Amino acid sequence: NCGSENYDLLTRTKNAGTSGRRSLDVVMCRECSLCYLNPQPTREMYAAYYRTYGRKNRPREALIKEKYDQRQYIDLLEKHLNKSSKILDVGCGKGIFLSFFKEKGFENLSGIDLSEDEIRFANKEFRLNTEYAAIESYEKKDFDLVTLIATIEHYTDPRESLKAVRRTLKDGGLLFISTPNIQKMILRKGVSNYFKFVHTFYVSMTTLKSIVRQVGF
Repeated sequence: NCGSENYDLLTRTKNAGTSGRRSLDVVMCRECSLCYLNPQPTREMYAAYYRTYGRKNRPREALIKEKYDQRQYIDLLEKHLNKSSKILDVGCGKGIFLSFFKEKGFENLSGIDLSEDEIRFANKEFRLNTEYAAIESYEKKDFDLVTLIATIEHYTDPRESLKAVRRTLKDGGLLFISTPNIQKMILRKGVSNYFKFVHTFYVSMTTLKSIVRQVGF
């Protein structure tokens, strides 16, 4: 967030996920309106989570059906690309989103994720070029498009992570972000169940625009 320690409690959820906590507090900064978990999970807690994330085996067809709505993103993005465009999906998981690009004839596809099990699945099932890596230490550059699908809410420092994303893009390259909108989430019934240990930050359109502009987009 902006660094301010002034905040209001937005919600307290009993859905502690894998954090081992009895509850999670989601707060809103009084200065910049960014919402986040307080206290934040430690890097060690995150590392332990991702060591086991992705081990649950599900049929490939079921995974594709679950992510089917993401095909609309491809329809939107391909208008700004050509089949040789370099595409990087950050937080690619099992590679479902990249597989939709592959179906459309795109070949220059890359993905990174913090779950080794997810990466193995993506490479085996979809024959994708994905690897275990964090965006902050990723060294490949000159991508025409970088996508973050349900990823930015997992970052412990979204500004620093987006700075790293910016370094991977060529001049004039595109950034595409899909993430839950906090303003819509708080209107849902049973809202506390939508807040999770692995989601450290929650943005609105206003706060997301502010963050990406601050890092140079």
